[in-house]
Amino acid sequence: MDYTSYHRRNVLKFEPWQIKRVEKGMILDAWYTNDDGQTNRHYILVLNPRYRYPGEKEWKLHAIKLNKFPLKALNLLAETYGITWTRNIQRYRKVDTTKLIQEISSQRFYRQEVKFTMKKFPSYRTYKLDNFTKVFVCDYKFPDAIEKRYLGNLSTVEPTTEKRHNLND
Repeated sequence: MDYTSYHRRNVLKFEPWQIKRVEKGMILDAWYTNDDGQTNRHYILVLNPRYRYPGEKEWKLHAIKLNKFPLKALNLLAETYGITWTRNIQRYRKVDTTKLIQEISSQRFYRQEVKFTMKKFPSYRTYKLDNFTKVFVCDYKFPDAIEKRYLGNLSTVEPTTEKRHNLND
């Protein structure tokens, strides 16, 4: 089943983005050209934005392809690991995978944390960075309970300031 339309409904806004500036946890609407020259649109959750195996020349991006990943599964990930604001554009939400991915590899994370739970939705994907033709970063709307739990009452303009100065104390 293709879950693209379900995810597309949760994208509040998006803007063009450079693949080199992508962060872990971002949700992207990306156009990707495969090795056969066919270009397709992919909604992806970035696990590792830039990786190259030893001895390889091409940089790769590890992600969960949301086209094949149900909304319920993404919300479960967001509820389990949290959501936060992106660094470069703080008004965009992302899944908080930063601590998690530093401790284990993206593929191992997928196999242990995601695939184990969602066996019937094979959606882990490795992309060649040079094959992306268009990339848009998405501000993804998660359920209100998840947003309130992890983002609280923070406005989209000042999450860094509030955390840095402990204004809630």
